Amino acid sequence: MVDNMPDGIECGEEYFNPPAEIIEEPKIDEVTQFIVAQSLYKAIAEKVKTGKTENMRGRIDAHFTELWERTRAMGAPAKSFDLEVNGQKVGTYSITTAKAEPEHDEKRIVTTDEKALLRWCMEHGCVQIDRAKVDDWIAYTGELPDGMGTEVVHVDAKPARISRTTVRIPDPFEALYALGEGNLEQSVLELMEGGN
Repeated sequence: MVDNMPDGIECGEEYFNPPAEIIEEPKIDEVTQFIVAQSLYKAIAEKVKTGKTENMRGRIDAHFTELWERTRAMGAPAKSFDLEVNGQKVGTYSITTAKAEPEHDEKRIVTTDEKALLRWCMEHGCVQIDRAKVDDWIAYTGELPDGMGTEVVHVDAKPARISRTTVRIPDPFEALYALGEGNLEQSVLELMEGGN
């Protein structure tokens, strides 16, 4: 019988039929764990998201802001607070502040003639006013383009204020264990079912 196989190679050999790659499927327990973890993440993420006044994080920020204001009124503003669960410290809540600024006048660059500025921009390679390029030009050359000038603006004083807050919980399991036996499941259910 004539075949097209190279000498010494038979059709059934591994050369032509390599073993199939076995892709291991995740165990059912892993899938369940993922579903639970993703569900918890989705339920909890909105509750701890920064920048929202109505969620848990917003209410906690308001609480520590009030404490900061009270301690500041006494002349010694606290910027770090212990986070405790059942009397056990599990993390810290820290406040970063912006310094107070006295009232002052400052000179600002403003557009005085938009048509003249547009003409200047077109002469310098822009088809429209590109403020970033204009600002770069001013910083590099020190010259104001046509159609621009300066004005003095009064800036009111600003008191010291909170610019950022940080929550640090190094070991999340420490906080969970501090809840005590049987309380973790109840707390998780309350987070999943409750409001913000």
